[in-house]
Amino acid sequence: TDSFDSIDSNAVLHVPRELVDAYKADSSWTNAFGGGIVAIGDTPTPLTVVNLKYKTTEANQHATLMSCYKKSIKKFTVDGVDVTLPTTNGSPLTYTFPSSGEHVATYEVEKGKEQDAFNDTLFSSCNELTSIDIPSGVTTIWWSTFAYCESLTSVTIPDTVTSINESAFEN
Repeated sequence: TDSFDSIDSNAVLHVPRELVDAYKADSSWTNAFGGGIVAIGDTPTPLTVVNLKYKTTEANQHATLMSCYKKSIKKFTVDGVDVTLPTTNGSPLTYTFPSSGEHVATYEVEKGKEQDAFNDTLFSSCNELTSIDIPSGVTTIWWSTFAYCESLTSVTIPDTVTSINESAFEN
C-alpha cells in the first residue's frame, strides 16, 4: 500500500466492470481510492460528508467512534488518517488516538442514504464524541442515537430533521 501514499484520498479507480467486486473486496484498494471503485464509463456515487469532533485525555486512548457501523458509510477519517471500517453492519468502529486533545473526524455516506447511515444507537456510549453536524437528508434522530455520550456538547441539526425520539439524547 506504500505505492498508494501519494494518491488523492478522493481519487476514483475505474476498472473493467467484471473486476469491480474483486477490487472492492480488497481493503488496500478501497482505502486508497476514497472516491470509489467504479466500472469504466460509470460515474461514482456522490457522497455527503459528516463532520465530528472527539476529545481524548491521554495518548494512545482507545475509543469507540461509532457503536453501530452501517455499510452505507464509505470512509471515516480522524485527523486526516483513514480509519479501517468494519466488514459487517452493526459492528462498532473503534480507533486508538495517538495523542491527547481535540480530534477532527469526518465520515462519508452515499447521497440519498443519509438516514440509513444515521440509525438508532449509531453513537450510543461514544464517550469521546464532543460535536457533530448531522447531515441534511436525515429526517429522524432515532432511539438512543446519542445516549450516554458523556462529552457531547454540540449538535447541529438540519432543517430536514422533523422527528427526534424522546430517548435520542438519553443521559
